[in-house]
Amino acid sequence: MKSLLLVVAFLLVSYWASDIRTADFGPKPIKDTGLWNDPSKFILLYNSVHIKLNKEDAHIKACFFFECTYRFDYWNKGKLEWAWPLPSKYPRPEQLKIISDTFVFFSEFDVAKEVEINPCFFYINDNRKFKPYKLESFTQLDIYQWYVFQDDFLIFMPGPILGARIRIDYHQKYKWNKDGTGSMLYVLRTGSLWAGSIRQLNINIEKSENIELVRCNWKLIKNKIHLTNIEPKKDLLITIRRKF
Repeated sequence: MKSLLLVVAFLLVSYWASDIRTADFGPKPIKDTGLWNDPSKFILLYNSVHIKLNKEDAHIKACFFFECTYRFDYWNKGKLEWAWPLPSKYPRPEQLKIISDTFVFFSEFDVAKEVEINPCFFYINDNRKFKPYKLESFTQLDIYQWYVFQDDFLIFMPGPILGARIRIDYHQKYKWNKDGTGSMLYVLRTGSLWAGSIRQLNINIEKSENIELVRCNWKLIKNKIHLTNIEPKKDLLITIRRKF
């Protein structure tokens, strides 16, 4: 019996030593995947937008959850490029803040709750809270100017759901019309650029006491929009009037 235990112990030690020898330690060869700026590589699982209509401007907070359709290997690195549209007939965003969690692991239950996600087995070179952006000119969906920002990434270990969360916060002044009303535009047509449809779209419109919501080109139910599996063909146009 004693000799049998010794044999078992020897086999366990041998297996453990063998496992250490083949363990994935030390420097690794890194494959550079280059620049990623193709929206069709991402599924927009969830888009939540909150619009507060103030007297002078609209305050917009938007959250996007993306799932990457590409399955990365260990030690893949590269850059992700994101762009925010600037419709030419409307004032540009002010006080723009961009927060991104590049290549996070999350479950389907995390998406709708917009929970704080703990990054796991991934690395971002630029760890600043607010991402710097620059103005660039190119044509997409009849929009000619965009704010563009990039994220660097290095994948330590791919996960079952590998994606990104982008949060946008900005103020947009109204475009004033001859009849005294003001209007603001939130671009939704860019949703058609992602892979498939937007799985879930939630928009909540809140107005201050001195603002009257004159009209909206999307159907509102209690100042809210909730749609699933949608590919938007038009942007969200809101018209307001000040109460004096």
